[in-house]
Amino acid sequence: MGRPVEGFSNFLWVLLNAFLGFWGIDLVSASRILGYICMGGAIVGLFAAFPPRGWRGALPVLMGGGFLVLSAPVAIWTIGGLEQPLILLLLTWAIIFGFKVMDEEQPRLYSIFLLGLCLGLLLLTRPDSLIFLVTFAGVIFLVRGRNKQALKLTAALLVLPAILFFGQLFFRLAYYGDWVPNTAYAKIVPSFKHLVLGLRYVFEGLASFSPFLELGILAGILGIFHRHQVKRIILLAALICSWTVYLILIGGDIFPGWRQLIPVIPAIAFLLMTGTDWLLQDRRKSHRTTLPFFAELLALTAILAVIFAMYFKNQSMNDQNRSTYQGMWVWDGERIGEMLKKGFGKYQPLLAVDTAGSLPYWSELPSLDMLGLNDYYIARHPPALMGAGPIGHELGNGQYVFDRKPDLIMFCSPWGWRNACFQSGIQMQQMPEFFEAYTFSQFDYMENVPVGIWIRKQSPKIGILERENLIEIPAYLINGNPSTLIDHDETGEFYVQAAADASVLSQPITLPAGNWEVEVISNSGANIEILDSNNQTLAHGWSADHFRYSTDFETIITVALHSSQAATANVYKILLRRIGS
Repeated sequence: MGRPVEGFSNFLWVLLNAFLGFWGIDLVSASRILGYICMGGAIVGLFAAFPPRGWRGALPVLMGGGFLVLSAPVAIWTIGGLEQPLILLLLTWAIIFGFKVMDEEQPRLYSIFLLGLCLGLLLLTRPDSLIFLVTFAGVIFLVRGRNKQALKLTAALLVLPAILFFGQLFFRLAYYGDWVPNTAYAKIVPSFKHLVLGLRYVFEGLASFSPFLELGILAGILGIFHRHQVKRIILLAALICSWTVYLILIGGDIFPGWRQLIPVIPAIAFLLMTGTDWLLQDRRKSHRTTLPFFAELLALTAILAVIFAMYFKNQSMNDQNRSTYQGMWVWDGERIGEMLKKGFGKYQPLLAVDTAGSLPYWSELPSLDMLGLNDYYIARHPPALMGAGPIGHELGNGQYVFDRKPDLIMFCSPWGWRNACFQSGIQMQQMPEFFEAYTFSQFDYMENVPVGIWIRKQSPKIGILERENLIEIPAYLINGNPSTLIDHDETGEFYVQAAADASVLSQPITLPAGNWEVEVISNSGANIEILDSNNQTLAHGWSADHFRYSTDFETIITVALHSSQAATANVYKILLRRIGS
């Protein structure tokens, strides 16, 4: 809710998912379908670049393809839902067409066009793919001779990417009124702390690619030393270096599975294939036949088995890759979001969250992103210490969020925590008026895992309804007992359970002078107690007896309920009706 912003940085990926969604495909399934297609397209690209001819001729694609397929980041993000598979596909084919443009004496127009198309689509997929465009253009200009002809070729290459880039920029300015996506304000914050985080991210991430990384580096060094495919090696090295330097400057990434290192995977794969291809050519030139065919095949198989086994173990034991299992909380977000949708959907309350990529989607409630990635104001009003925390989680403005009067607030995770984790929530919980306006309710989600939600007590949509002669207290505000859990039935209606040995208490309410009848909406009768501000009993009775309470002056009371039977009473709401003055 609020001013529209571009709260994403993967425009083309969003469009592709939306296209499949238009035809009725669930968006989670759509992202996975696209992931598998892109993964398959990247593998096809490796075969196209080094088509196998005989069993020895298959070694280059076996090395590069095996590295790519066994890379945990590729497997993780093929089904992870974000744009990395598309980047992998487009960058793989951009490298293939880049090789053609560099190698051909007179590059064909279709090679230039297809390279420009891949780079342009990369720009639409992620704005920071501008790094790839600059790298390709710079390397091609250098290796083609740095002359007038090379300059014309480079300029021709830039035409299509420029059209796509400026077309999207025009749309962003016209629709959102901004030069960059809203997420850039939260994530592109250079600082010493982020530089340290970026260095650690890059070096630990590249180390996870061992031993293939070392083999790729060795292949590049030997290729340059022996003048084999030097132009290609320069391009691949430049792509790896430019992207990793960028990651260092921005502080790496917060997602598991080395998501932001996926762009270096095709470059390493091509280095491996280029090196293996050179070894095969060198062997053929030397006419070495000292080993019998089967002995050579056996030795080669043993070497490859050791390399792949080492890599598989490295990938499977890497902490970042293993931490992906912790990301399964998004599916809890689905179940919790559906609970919110059933229980609150008809009222359309404003939901303030830290997990804006999960609960708003599943709940379909109007939402406020307290981390600012999807909020115009928060993104443009950074805190004083911006750059000292984890990227993407530093923004926040407690006063702004409080002034928006969200009806529901969920801190930290999809389960909602009592105490806030980030700026907006921390600042709000330092305000005395926050605790006057909001109360914390726990909803029964699963055993030992309640969902915690701060609820605005006087919300006109879901709070305590106060009219001239009627006060209505919903179940989720019958939460005066800290151990009370709010449950919901098959229709999504919330209720609390009042037992003989466990009372439930309403929020304190201001009761005007008059005669009041107390009605309990439940599946069975319940004992009623009217308590004063000191929890002293003012009156008590049975709900089925049209219990009444009279007061000569305005007073603050709490309604307490418990069951006198063995069975518990499921209480949906408490109604107080004034029946006389």
